[in-house]
Amino acid sequence: MNMTSFAANIVLLPTDELADKAIAVSHQLQEYEALFELSGHGPFPHATLYMTQLRVEDTLEVQGILADLADNTPPFSMISTRYFQDMGYFDPDFEKTDRIAQLQMDVIAAINPIQDGMREKTRLVCWKLPA
Repeated sequence: MNMTSFAANIVLLPTDELADKAIAVSHQLQEYEALFELSGHGPFPHATLYMTQLRVEDTLEVQGILADLADNTPPFSMISTRYFQDMGYFDPDFEKTDRIAQLQMDVIAAINPIQDGMREKTRLVCWKLPA
């Protein structure tokens, strides 16, 4: 059995209209030597819910879990509260609503039993924290 795993970023994707606006702004920011440019082919505009490590052989199960969560989550809006520049890209911060928090906790609870440990980048960050 192949136990290969990959770093996964479970995200919310914006509507096509909002994604197009984010891509246009990202294109304009290239004059400031941004680290990357958003596009419809990746990197994609998104809001991260959970970053984890997953086994390749669990991909279909994870897709099913996330599809079920999506089917049972009514549409909602997110409100950006501020924007900041971090390491060569601009990042919005969003209002932490109960609905977003619950969706994030639902994703974490559903994925944790089958995750394959922490992402390598997460491990490095954790090791740098003071004792």
